[in-house]
Amino acid sequence: MGLFARHPALAKAHTAFCFAVVINFLVFAAVAYHLRGDALSGTIDAGRYFLGYKGSYTEVSKQVFEYSEVHALSVVITLPLAIVTGLLFGPHKKQGGA
Repeated sequence: MGLFARHPALAKAHTAFCFAVVINFLVFAAVAYHLRGDALSGTIDAGRYFLGYKGSYTEVSKQVFEYSEVHALSVVITLPLAIVTGLLFGPHKKQGGA
């Protein structure tokens, strides 16, 4: 039996966390689409800031670049965390038996 099955309040908190992670990812994807790239794929060259997407770059302000960088990092951290915690502590199927 998984940790979440033994602690219903923890299961609810994890569900809320996963929901927030999905919303965060969707917002990141929508913003990256609107801005035509993200900072993790971008570059800084001679004090100019560029968001990158598939080899093309869009110049943006330093503030937009920093926002994109922080938002992208939040997705890179939270999405795997939600997946790993679900796999490690979620409900486990019993071995054997029908």
